[in-house]
Order: sequence, then structure tokens, then C-alpha cells
Amino acid sequence: MGLREAINKQKPATKAGVVACLFAVAGFALWTSLSSGKPHNAMDAYYTTDDGQTTFVDDFFRPYPFDHDGKPAYRVYMYQTSKGKKFVGFIERYTDSGLKALEPLLSQNISREALRTAIQGVRDKYSQVKKPNDPTAKWYAANTKGAENVEKPAPPDGPDDNCILVFP
Repeated sequence: MGLREAINKQKPATKAGVVACLFAVAGFALWTSLSSGKPHNAMDAYYTTDDGQTTFVDDFFRPYPFDHDGKPAYRVYMYQTSKGKKFVGFIERYTDSGLKALEPLLSQNISREALRTAIQGVRDKYSQVKKPNDPTAKWYAANTKGAENVEKPAPPDGPDDNCILVFP
């Protein structure tokens, strides 16, 4: 018996169920292929001037730290728990060398996606991260063991394996 004959022998409800499953799988495949885990169209990011106690939104491509109302503003990586609670995961800054390396990139007339890719190289080489809400916390250079530990989300309400990075 061929495939067509096997399908024709099935009840309409079975056929409808199979079609629905195929659409669900196709939709999931499309969704995951378009969601690479990074915000391709992000135009804004979270920042803080008080070590993560409060945050504000500004341009995603702003070099940081920058002056905000007389205080240095640092980039904040905001996460959300599986229960919907947002929290500051870690804080990031560029070194002086990183800020200098960013200047020519930011002055180029290139697409935001190309700029994002170019900036990532600077971030990998010239950024530092630290835990929030502790003004005495140590800053760790990007791509070091210390930075890996800092960048692991630590929800305030305890462990949650389903935390996601969120953008404004």
C-alpha cells in the first residue's frame, strides 16, 4: 500500500491532527531559525549609575561608561526569571582602550547589524564585567574565568534554570 492510500484510509480527525502537527513543527522551526538568541533589531539597552539599584534605557550603541546626570553610566544586562521577575544579572564597562577602539567604529556610516558585529570584537577584547549591587565587587576582564562566573545569572529569589536575557 502506498502513502496516498494509507492517508486516504484515515479518519478526517486523524488527518486534521497530522496537518496541525505539521504546521506546529513548521512554525517552531521558523521561530527558532529567526531567533538566534541575540536581539538583531535592538535599538536600546539598559544602563545604571548606581550599581544596578535602578536602571534606565538609552541607545544600544552608546559607548559606556558615559556621563549621565554627572555620574558614570554602565551597561546593565537584564534577565527575567521563569516567573517573570526582572533582575540585573551583571554590569559591564569598556576599558579606556576599548573606548578609544570604539571611536572609529561609531563614526563609520555602516548598518547597525555591521556595527553590532564590529563592536562585539571590541567588547570581547576591551570590556570588563562585575556583579551588581556591590560597589566593591571586582571587575573581571571579558572572556576570563572570573567573567564567566559573573555573567551567570543569579536570580534574587534563588536558582532558576530558565532565566532569559531581556531588552527594553
